Amino acid sequence: MGQSSASDQTWSAARTWAGDHTAQGSNTSRMASLAETLALYAANFGGFGSVNTVGAVEAMSNSTSTTTAAGENNAPGGWTGTGTNIWTAAPTPSGNAVVSLTLGHVLDELGSAVYRVSAVL
Repeated sequence: MGQSSASDQTWSAARTWAGDHTAQGSNTSRMASLAETLALYAANFGGFGSVNTVGAVEAMSNSTSTTTAAGENNAPGGWTGTGTNIWTAAPTPSGNAVVSLTLGHVLDELGSAVYRVSAVL
């Protein structure tokens, strides 16, 4: 999965960004499904907060409830901070599903809301 976009975008703009084959360097790039985004969460972000979750990449735990020890943080650079809510291609009653990579929440959001986007390459 490609890096999160550098800025927050509406769902429509996020879908366009993810499918921009030139920008992504892949002729098959697309917005991630809900399952793919949750797999990214499980693999790299499952240890956030006071929860210790074994992800698909490596076990991850926290030294406190708010700080991840440097040796345990396997979150890829650029995915953390304010850009942790990622649009998915999954439709919801109000618009589309957003996954919070820091907390594991799935949100039902209108397409006019602005969040980050990742691309499956």
